[in-house]
Amino acid sequence: MRMPSVLVPYSGPCRERGCQDIFVCLRPETNGVLVESIMLKAIRSDPEAKDRVSLAYLANLPGDFISGNRVIEEHYALKRSFAELGKAAFTPWMRSAFEARFDTSFENARITGAFEAMGILGLDADGLFRLWVPEDSFAVIHGQSIKKSGDLFIVNYDIPSLLHRNTAATDVAAMIFRTDLGYAGFGRLVRRMEGALLDAGVIKEGVPPSYVFHYSKGPLEQVLDAEGYLYDKDSSHTPMDQISFAAYLVERGIGLPALKRCLAHPIVRSRGREEAYIFDLTLRDSYEAAYRKLRGLLSPAASRGSGT
Repeated sequence: MRMPSVLVPYSGPCRERGCQDIFVCLRPETNGVLVESIMLKAIRSDPEAKDRVSLAYLANLPGDFISGNRVIEEHYALKRSFAELGKAAFTPWMRSAFEARFDTSFENARITGAFEAMGILGLDADGLFRLWVPEDSFAVIHGQSIKKSGDLFIVNYDIPSLLHRNTAATDVAAMIFRTDLGYAGFGRLVRRMEGALLDAGVIKEGVPPSYVFHYSKGPLEQVLDAEGYLYDKDSSHTPMDQISFAAYLVERGIGLPALKRCLAHPIVRSRGREEAYIFDLTLRDSYEAAYRKLRGLLSPAASRGSGT
């Protein structure tokens, strides 16, 4: 088995006020070296970002290492569960949200997971992934995508393709950008990167940039990404308490066991609150804002909303 090649070692959590660590992972089918070069050039040529964004980690993770350690399966465990269970995985709140979005009865709707949908529609994983539907036939509820084709509602249509594309032969490049720009500022920088990739022909017109790279869109997603893709020079996994936002929480009294439960069961509810999906709840938050929200959810009064 090939081991990770860590080109820029991670130096530990950032504790400066306003600091954010944002993961960027390149999809396995991209030209990693070219995309990395274009992204870094886009940052260095930006007047605001060049002195406020630094590369805190860069590694190439071999496909056989990723497969052997079940990185993708664990990273997308909840989405895969929904793709397998389909309708049966929906919580009561999700059922209500489905009815409100599609103006149809959940009970009577024909809802299936992506794996079963391939057989029903006669499509392979990539065919299901590329199946186009209009915007009003698509929704994301608690992080789970729902695509309507005819009278069939397909849950997490992208998961079979994602698992299929991540093989022993497909490597993944992972980076951490450390910045005080916040998610609004980094989002502007991402759009600049997307434009540069489009100009270079890496992204084809009409193809969503998310097909080329993923970036963490909140502090909790940072921790989830780090759990999958952050390794030391000796190929050992970086401990969770060394991940920036995890360290921030631990220093404020939220222990690692509670954080791990939160990541494993991200659909939660607590006394006096409606059901919430923690990654949406903390989307684009600062560490302080995310901590304030999680403090109540991870208290002894909180309870899991879904063990799926």
